[in-house]
Amino acid sequence: MELANVLGISRQAFTNKLTRDSFFIDDVVKIANYLGMQVILKGSNEYVIEKED
Repeated sequence: MELANVLGISRQAFTNKLTRDSFFIDDVVKIANYLGMQVILKGSNEYVIEKED
């Protein structure tokens, strides 16, 4: 499973995250970067969350 590799975890750990809906923001940013997307938080302001190197 490619997304498990992106996160550096096993397929089982990735399945557990999906089942438990327990992704951290770092996980979401890594997945978004892999997919060529950005994570944007919107409210009264808009924030683009980017991967730290």
